[in-house]
Amino acid sequence: MLAKMEDEEQALLKHGHVTSLSVLRTHRKMGLATQLMNSAHTRMKEAFDANFSALHVRESNQAAFHLYSQTLAYEIHEIERGYYADGEDAYDMRKHFKPKKGGPSPYELEQEKEAAAKKKKAKEAAAALSAIENGEVGGDAASSGGSGGAALGADDPPPPPK
Repeated sequence: MLAKMEDEEQALLKHGHVTSLSVLRTHRKMGLATQLMNSAHTRMKEAFDANFSALHVRESNQAAFHLYSQTLAYEIHEIERGYYADGEDAYDMRKHFKPKKGGPSPYELEQEKEAAAKKKKAKEAAAALSAIENGEVGGDAASSGGSGGAALGADDPPPPPK
């Protein structure tokens, strides 16, 4: 692991930066990266009174993104287009140790809006499924094209003869 404190003159807020984190492939999934990161966070806070820790991660690096966002509670601050030499974008991620000033970032607001929309769609789908299961087919609950019934899929058995 390679981490540093940002130069005070350049930084608006005192913060650390994780430059590199690597765990030997045979030693992954043992919690070593999490322990290293937590130790670095503790040192940044206690020794340097850091407000947050920052890092960049490739958009394609799903394992690292999961570690930072899910396990270590980093948040995307912004997306830096073409950050890497090969042109790949990077997530500029931050973990705040102290309350943020000025409220959520535009990215965080967008994420909250998307999450609310997904939650609403899931609720509507659950209500429609419940209506179908309870035989309440018709109206807006489960109509498909205004026929009042559910459409048959390719794997559905044909209706019984009348």
